[in-house]
Amino acid sequence: DQNGVLVAQTDGYPAYGSSLSSTWRDGQRIIDPREIRLPANLPAGEYQIAVGWYDWQTGERVRLSNGDDVYILPIQIQTYAPEGSGLP
Repeated sequence: DQNGVLVAQTDGYPAYGSSLSSTWRDGQRIIDPREIRLPANLPAGEYQIAVGWYDWQTGERVRLSNGDDVYILPIQIQTYAPEGSGLP
């Protein structure tokens, strides 16, 4: 949320495990659809989507070259329902 609090997340292997990152080539595009279910009572506001990686052997977050452990996608999500969407 606007305060950096996690409101929803999803975890899983890239492309449902069908495309191991060890086989990726530089510049290759990997399609990895995700569904992130937002809480029904999510307040109206602006939200960001952050992407991170885990080391599969240790379970620890992988650091980017700038030292961060997440990449904030260059989009923002705006919700409008004053008391959330009402959807499950």
